Amino acid sequence: AAESKKFITFTVPRSLIKKSAEILVEDTFLFSAIVSNQGKIQIHKKSQIGRTLLEALNTNKKIEIKI
Repeated sequence: AAESKKFITFTVPRSLIKKSAEILVEDTFLFSAIVSNQGKIQIHKKSQIGRTLLEALNTNKKIEIKI
């Protein structure tokens, strides 16, 4: 996961473009998203989901992306 000023970005293989992905933290479903044309999933850091992901990243919890 890459962190910018406003976003957390997950980059996935380009073969998964336009596919639906589920994001799980410690095997608990968090949200689903569609992979962008650039092969990325972006989450705004100030959203509730973004804050949850930031906390998970900072505490080294397992984050999983399922297609």
